[in-house]
Parts: sequence; C-alpha cells; structure tokens
Amino acid sequence: MSQGYHKNSAENKPSMGSLEPRRIASQIQSSPFDKISLNAEQMQAVLTSSPAGIGIVTGQILGWANENLYAMLGYEYDSLNGKNIQILFPSQWEYEKILATLTKGMEKYGVGMVETRISGKDGLSFDCQIRSSFMDRQAPEKGAVVVITDTSELKSLQIQLQQAQKMEAIGVLAGGISHDFNNILMGIQGHLSLMRINVNAAEKISSHIHQIGKLVNTAAELTGRLLGFARGGKYQTQILNINEVVELTLKMFKPSRKDILIHESFEKELHLVEGDLSQIEQVLLNILINASQAMVETGEIFVNTQNLFIQERHQYPFDVNPGRYIMISIKDTGIGMDTHTQKKIFDPFFSTKKIGDHKGRGLGLSTVFGIVKNHSGFITVTSKKGQGSVFNICLPASNNLPVKDLKKNTPSS
Repeated sequence: MSQGYHKNSAENKPSMGSLEPRRIASQIQSSPFDKISLNAEQMQAVLTSSPAGIGIVTGQILGWANENLYAMLGYEYDSLNGKNIQILFPSQWEYEKILATLTKGMEKYGVGMVETRISGKDGLSFDCQIRSSFMDRQAPEKGAVVVITDTSELKSLQIQLQQAQKMEAIGVLAGGISHDFNNILMGIQGHLSLMRINVNAAEKISSHIHQIGKLVNTAAELTGRLLGFARGGKYQTQILNINEVVELTLKMFKPSRKDILIHESFEKELHLVEGDLSQIEQVLLNILINASQAMVETGEIFVNTQNLFIQERHQYPFDVNPGRYIMISIKDTGIGMDTHTQKKIFDPFFSTKKIGDHKGRGLGLSTVFGIVKNHSGFITVTSKKGQGSVFNICLPASNNLPVKDLKKNTPSS
C-alpha cells in the first residue's frame, strides 16, 4: 500500500455509486462555500472529496462511507454498507483490541485514536491510523464517525530514517571503536613477538595462544554487537533483561567518549520486557550520544534502571495504561534545553544542528519516540538551560518467560 490504494477490478472503471459523489462535487464548484455555514450539498462534497477515508459506524456495522474509504480498501462503492467492520481486521483478537482502545478514547477524551493494520479486499493489510468520535457523546448508540488514514508511506520513511540514524550513530562511535581494535591488534602482535622469543617453551607458547584467543573473541564480540545494531529487516521481538541491554550498550558507547564519567545504578530484580534488542539499543545509543554531544568538554552521565507501577489515576499529562513498567533514566550534565526546544525534540526531522555542523547537538529523537511508542511505552524529558537533561524511558513489563541471556550468547573477552 506504499504506492496509492487498492484499485477496483474491471479496468478500474468507476461504479454508478462512485459517479454520484463526483457529480455532486462538480455541481458545487460553481457555487462558492459560505464562510459561516455549509448547506447539505456542500457538506456532502467536503466528506466525499476528503483525502481520508470516512465512515459512520453504528453497533460495529458500517453505514455510509465516502468514496476514498472504498478506494483505500479496494471494494466497490457502497458494497460494505451494512457489513460488520470486523472483516477489515486480520484477526478477532486484533478487532477486539482496536475496538476497546477506540471506545476507551471516545468515552474518556471524546476522541479515540490508534495506529494499526487493516485488510483490503485482496487480503493484504496496510498501516493506517484510525480516529473516531461519537456522533452524539450523550447518546453513543447513535454511532461514531470513523476516519482512516493510510500511513504506509509514512511508515516506510520512518524505517529509512531509523536506519539512517543507526548509521549516523555508528559513525559517531567509530573513533572509539577503531581505538579498541587497534589495542586488540597491538595485543595480538605483542603475543606473537613473545612466541618467537619463546619458540621452544611449549607452556609459554600455549599461554600466548590462549591470550590471543581471548583477544580475537573480544574483537568478534565488538564486531557482532555492531553488526547486530546496524542490521535492518524484520522487527524481532524477544524477552529481554534491560539491565543486560543497558550494560552492553554502554560497553559499546564508552570508548567514544572516555573523557565522560558514567555512573551506573541498576535495580537487581528488574522486570523483564518484550522488545526488539537492536531497536532498544538504538534508543539508548541515540540518547547517550545526544548527552555526550551536549557536553562541550568533560562531564557526567547517570544511567539507572528501576521498576515502576503506574496506577489507574496517575500524574502523567497523557494516556498511559496502568500496570507494571520498567524505567531507564539517563541524566547528563550538559548544556540543557529551553522550553521551546523541549517541545520540538521529538518532531520528525527536527534537529538543533546547523548545516555543515558535523559535531552538532546529537541525533534526532523522533526515531527514539517512535521505537518507544511501538513498544507500548512512553518517554519523558525534563531539562533546564545550563543544567543538563533527564530522559526517562518507560517500557511495559512482560509476563512471559524465559528471558534470553545476552551475556551467555556473546563471546567472552
């Protein structure tokens, strides 16, 4: 669905039903729209020509819908009238989950919104955003207005941006990584030189070989972490111990800024989390790199993890599902941000870098926001100009077992 919408069969000829809205729209072109109110024909023209798919749903049954919704789904105009909207979802579970989310939003805030995937007539699913509101909030039985926007192209751009920022992060880390590789090669060279001197001493030769093996494993571990982080492709969910993920990410980050003092504090019995290892690493690296580049010279970064339980009545100024979470907090002693910058840091393509500035002020954070959101979590930031910043990443705890032991699956050094 990244290029256009599903098209109807029969050489894409418009049906008689689809000609009616077009006829009305063409009639309206000759009469200007009133600035104060719209008559019935003008309102129908607005709904018909809307770039989003719009429909009226009553008791999970689709009634009227505009032409664009049918074009988006690949059905003949008006062919879904009277049908249960469940046919648009790939599974009963997904249908019930989306319905519950939208209903909760409408009842609590007046508007429900969710990002999901729905299926067209050809059975192929596509990314979309669904928004809904009651026709009459005092009488929900009258039905709801549902607006569906195809977000396939936007998702594709987000994936490309995410991969580009991975490469940028690796570029930032390259200096420290090359230094580590140089130390490993120097170590191997040193042991080889000693082996030539002790060529007849079997015990010493064996010891040198063992040390070379450890150095090779260290290099393989470093390369493996970088390749794992840089990989693109399919989202791979697994059960993770976030303490281990943070430790491994810091191990990759530290060589890039040895002038920064890093303080670590991890909760011992931290809840497990379901997530994509590479993406969570990217979240941590982006924030760590931002923190390091916010410190002109030396400085300190404080990283800690803790369990968190969010009550039904919470203090967050946005909708959060209650329950068990883990929180990763990253605090720096950098230059901080003013209120205006804080409001924009998660906007797509926003950056405080100037053109040609290769040092700048870090990586874009829209990718961080998107990854955390896709993990059903949320992120908050507090900062003051000249007083550093604190990023808190909250991810829902998992009830599934077992956790993958990242350390056991990584060559030891």
